[in-house]
Amino acid sequence: MEAWSLPDSYGDTRIVAMVRDPWWIYAYWEIQPAKIDEVRRKVGDGAWRTVRSVLRVHDVTGVTFDGTNARRFHDITIEGGASAWYVEVGVPGRSWCVEIGILTADGRFFVLARSNVVTTPRDTVSPVIDEEWMVQDEVFQKLAGVAGTLRPGASTNLAELMRKRMIARMSSEGLTSLTSPVRRAAGSKQP
Repeated sequence: MEAWSLPDSYGDTRIVAMVRDPWWIYAYWEIQPAKIDEVRRKVGDGAWRTVRSVLRVHDVTGVTFDGTNARRFHDITIEGGASAWYVEVGVPGRSWCVEIGILTADGRFFVLARSNVVTTPRDTVSPVIDEEWMVQDEVFQKLAGVAGTLRPGASTNLAELMRKRMIARMSSEGLTSLTSPVRRAAGSKQP
């Protein structure tokens, strides 16, 4: 049986961005020689000797990005013929687009490929609070029955049943009941 492997390239010119976590994205790319030759002709042979390959990382939060209207961007110099890069964006909860291109010594940027837009998640707990969790009565009864708290079809209030069981267990173990007042240390304030 012949071993199968992934090809080294797919014959495309493209860059793809993916979210890693709130502070990092990952980009991978493939640039065809014909695209590099096209940009080299635009740059000119003289200027080509001093160009750098860069990833231009655009913050495109809240905009439909057209290549010129990013909120801000920063460049990362790519060295060693890399075809993938972890990009630190440093700000969670934002949308990002990555371009790979050629930056000339005089500051002109020539795009080889532009990625998709990705949005990093926030680094905090969600502010969304579910106001109500709804479970059908028959599902609740089955779950409660499996947990051993209710007999199927019983109408006992689960919270009250659990409270009674806990009080009984605490009493049998010689612990203070749930209904007794809490002793406070001298000098402590009541809530």
